[in-house]
Amino acid sequence: MLLVDLPQPLRIPGPTLAECANVQSRFELLSDTCRKRLASLNNPDPIILYALSKWSRAEPSSFPTVSVLTRDIGLSERAFERRFVAHVGLTPVHYRRLSRFRGVLRLHSEGVRNWAALAAATGFSDQSHLVREFGTFAGLTPTAWAATQVGPAGFLQDGEITTR
Repeated sequence: MLLVDLPQPLRIPGPTLAECANVQSRFELLSDTCRKRLASLNNPDPIILYALSKWSRAEPSSFPTVSVLTRDIGLSERAFERRFVAHVGLTPVHYRRLSRFRGVLRLHSEGVRNWAALAAATGFSDQSHLVREFGTFAGLTPTAWAATQVGPAGFLQDGEITTR
């Protein structure tokens, strides 16, 4: 993994790294950055917790947009995005996209096989929108992916595979 592949909150600017005298000092700088990131995770941002709770309680088809959420919170979209990325590691839009995709996988594992119905139930504008997003996240069309599934779709979460 390259340093540029790290999540945004862990990235260290190139000039800062160049100032390090040796590999050991670079490692110490990266370790310090990771420690600070972990400390911030122990003190979650209440605004981000509120946003995540709003999104986790919403049905996928009525997932609040970032603009609706920021209006409720009282932050600009850009300020909210910076805070969200700092605490979650993804932009709010990317988080919403992944949540919709995960909803499709969950419903498929529960036996829903109609792609148009899945698209409508999970907040995609139409079936072609679902197909494009599926290609982005899975690298396959939904039908090609479904052909590879022998059991329920699962997610690795906290060391266990879940279907929710």
